Amino acid sequence: MSLTERWQGLSRRERDWTLGVSFVTTVAVIWVLASFLVQDIEAEGLNPFLLTYIANSLFVVLLPVHFLSQHLARQRQASGYIKSSLSGEPDDVPDQGISLSAASEGGDAEAATDAMPAAEKQTPPSMRQMLIAALNVAPLWFAAQWTFNLSLSRTSVTSNTILSSTSSLFTFGASCLVLRERFTAQKLAFILACIAGVGLITWSDAHSSQQPSGVSGDLLVLLSAVCYAAYTTAIRYHLPDDEHVSMSLFFGLIGALNLVCLAPVVIFLGIFSRGIFTGLGARVFFLTIFKGLADNVLSDYLWARSVLLIGPTVATAGMSMQVPLAALLDGIFKSPQWLHSIGAFAEVFVGALAVLCGFFGIVFSSVHDPTGDPSSIGDKSFVSVPPASS
Repeated sequence: MSLTERWQGLSRRERDWTLGVSFVTTVAVIWVLASFLVQDIEAEGLNPFLLTYIANSLFVVLLPVHFLSQHLARQRQASGYIKSSLSGEPDDVPDQGISLSAASEGGDAEAATDAMPAAEKQTPPSMRQMLIAALNVAPLWFAAQWTFNLSLSRTSVTSNTILSSTSSLFTFGASCLVLRERFTAQKLAFILACIAGVGLITWSDAHSSQQPSGVSGDLLVLLSAVCYAAYTTAIRYHLPDDEHVSMSLFFGLIGALNLVCLAPVVIFLGIFSRGIFTGLGARVFFLTIFKGLADNVLSDYLWARSVLLIGPTVATAGMSMQVPLAALLDGIFKSPQWLHSIGAFAEVFVGALAVLCGFFGIVFSSVHDPTGDPSSIGDKSFVSVPPASS
C-alpha cells in the first residue's frame, strides 16, 4: 500500500493529529535551530537590535497574504451566490464579515463559523481596533524579542530555552491581575517549582560558566519572558474574541509598525552610534532574512495550524521537546560549561525538570479549571510558550 493510499485511508481525526504533531515538531526544530543561528549571526558582529528589527519587520509580508485571502474569499462567495441563484437553492453563503476572517485563518475556522447559529455570529474586529491593538502590542513584542536575542550572546541555548518557558508563569500572574483569572494553591505550587528551577539553572550558570556574562544572559531571558507575558496579556485585553481575529492581519500590522516606527531609530543609531551596522555583510543579511521568514512567518503559521488541528493544550505540551533538543545540539556543537561538570549537569537537569513540571502544571490546571479561560492556554498568539527568537 502506497503512502497516498494509507493517508486516504485515515480518518479525519487521524489526519488532523498526524499533521498537527508534524507541525509542532517542525516548529520546535525551527525555534531551536533559529536560536543557534542567532548565536552565530551575533558572533559575527551583528547588533541584536538590528537583527530583531530586520526579522520582526518581515511580518509585513503577511499583509498581502491577508488581503489576497480576502479577495479570494469574496470571489468564492460571489461564485457560490451566483450558483445558488441559478439553481434556485436557498442562499447559504455565510456572512461576509465572518467568512473573510475565517478564510484568512484557514478552512477549519470557516467550517466552525458556518456551523454557528446566525444569532451567535459576530463580526471580526474592525481595522481600527486591530491597528490600536497592534500599536499597544508592537513595543512589547519587540522588547521581548530583542532581549531574547541579546541573551543568546551571553548564555547557552539550553539555559535560554529552559528559562524562556517561565513566560507562562508571568502570563498567568498578569492574567490574574488584569484579566481576573482564578488563582489557586495548586497553581502557586507549580509557580514555586518553576522559580526553584530557574534559581537552580541560574546558580549553575553563575559558578560553572567561564564568562561573567552568563548570569546577565539568564536575567535577559527572564526579562524577555516578562515582556512576552505582557505582550500576550495585552492581546487578550485588546482582542478578547480570538475566534474572529485574523492573526495574519494582526502580525502584518505589527511588522509594518515595526518597520516604519523604528526606522528613524535605526538611522539615528547608524549615524551616531558605532557598530550598529557592523557585521551586516551580504551573507549575514541573507541569513537574517532566512531566519526571519522561517522563524517568524513560517513557524507562526505552522503553530497556529497545529493549535487548530490538535488543540492548544497538546500543542503547548509538545513544545517541551525544545528542551532536550536544545540540550542535545548544545552538547554536540557548542560544548557548554555545564556539560563538563557532573554537578553542573545535575543542577541543569533538575532545574529543567522543575521548570517543565511547573510549565505543564500551569497549562493543564488552567485548562481543567472550570472558572478559568481555556482559550488562553496554548495558542502562541495569546499565551506564553517559549518565545521564538526574532
